[in-house]
Amino acid sequence: QKESHYRFIHKSLQEYFVARAIYEACIQPSATPADTVQKTLLGQHNLVGDPNILRFLVEFAQQGEQAPVFKAHLHDLIEYSKTDEAGGIAAANAMTILVKAGVQFNGADLKGIRIPGADLSYGVFDQAQFDGADLRDVNFSTAWLREAYFNNAKMDKVRFGEWPFIELKTPAYACAYSPDGKEAAIATGQEIKIYDAQTLKEKRTLSGHTDTVWSVVYSPNGEQIASGSDDKTVRLWDAKTGKALAVIQGFHGGVYSVASDTAPDGGWRLLTGGSDKAVRLWQVKEPVRPGEPCLVALCWTSTQAVLTALKMNLQGVQGLSEMNASLLAQRGAVGKPSSQTQTAQSSQPQSSNLISRLFLRPLESFTASVRGSSASSATPSGSSLFSSQTTSTPLGPGQLA
Repeated sequence: QKESHYRFIHKSLQEYFVARAIYEACIQPSATPADTVQKTLLGQHNLVGDPNILRFLVEFAQQGEQAPVFKAHLHDLIEYSKTDEAGGIAAANAMTILVKAGVQFNGADLKGIRIPGADLSYGVFDQAQFDGADLRDVNFSTAWLREAYFNNAKMDKVRFGEWPFIELKTPAYACAYSPDGKEAAIATGQEIKIYDAQTLKEKRTLSGHTDTVWSVVYSPNGEQIASGSDDKTVRLWDAKTGKALAVIQGFHGGVYSVASDTAPDGGWRLLTGGSDKAVRLWQVKEPVRPGEPCLVALCWTSTQAVLTALKMNLQGVQGLSEMNASLLAQRGAVGKPSSQTQTAQSSQPQSSNLISRLFLRPLESFTASVRGSSASSATPSGSSLFSSQTTSTPLGPGQLA
C-alpha cells in the first residue's frame, strides 16, 4: 500500500477486490440505483471486457446470504435505465450478471430498457417484451427468444452468434468463394448455384452437367468457374453471366477434384483428378472477349491407362481395319474412314480371323498342320491355316507366316 493506492501480487487478487467493492456497495441498505450509476465502477465501465471481475460478481449473485439482496439491486438498475439514459452501462452490467447467474426473464416486462453492449448469450427470454429497448451491440448468441417482442427496439450491431443457412433441395458436395469474397459457388446435385456471400441470396444457376457435380473452383481472376462431375466432364463457365465457355472431355471416370492457379505465360491452369486414377494439368486461355469460348489444352497427365481418342478425326483415313475403326469410334473418334480401304483390308488375313480359326477348327487338324501334314488332309480346301511354304517347319514362339 502506498497512500491510497494498492499494489497486488497477482492480478486475480485485484480483480476479486474490485468485484467485492462493487458487491458491497450494492447490498448496502441505503444503496440506490442512482448512487450505483454515479459512484461505482458498475455504472461507469462495461464489465463484459473484464471476464474475471464479471465471474466474481456472478458468484456473489449465486451464493451467500446477501445474494437475494444483490440480485434485487441489479433488477432495480435494469428498471432505472428505462427513465435515465445514464443508467445504460449499469443496466447492461446488471443484465449480464443476472443472465450468467442463471436468472430467467420469461414473460418479463423489459420495454424501454437500455442495455447497450450487454452479453445475454444463453439467456432465456421466453415471451419477454423488449419493445422500444436499446439493444445496440447486444450479444444474443444461443439465447431463447421464443415469442419475444422487439417492436421498435434499437438493434444496431446486435449479434446472434450465427448466420442464416442456405436451404438446398439436394446435397452440397463442394463450395468455393470467389477471389474477392463477394460470391460463393455451391455444387449441389447436377448444378452449381451462385450466391451473394453477404446476403446469401441466390444470384444465378449454372446448368449443363448430366450427373452429380463433385467439385467447383474459381479461376484466379474470378472471371471463370470450373466444375467437375460424375458425367466425366469438366465444364468452364462465365462467372458473371453463367454462360458455358467450354466442356473438357476425355476423362474415363467422374471428376472429383478441381484446383486452379495462375499460369506463368498467361491465362490460368486447371488441375483435375477423379475416379480414373489420373491427375491432369490443363492450360486455359482467357477468351478474347467476354462470353466467348475458352481454349483448353492438356499439358500433362500422371497416367494413360486407356486409349484416348476423343474427337479424333478419321474422315477418309486409309488402311484402318474394321476392328480398329470400331475401337476408335467407341473412344469418341469422329469421321468415316475410307470404305475402299476397309473392303481391301477385310480381304486380307486379320489377327482376329486367325484367332477365331484357332478356336473353331478341330484340335487334330491344328496339330496336323503344325507337324507338316498335307493341307488336303488337315484343312478344307482354300482355308489353310498357314501358307504351304511353312507347313513343313514348326513355327517358333510368336511367329506367324
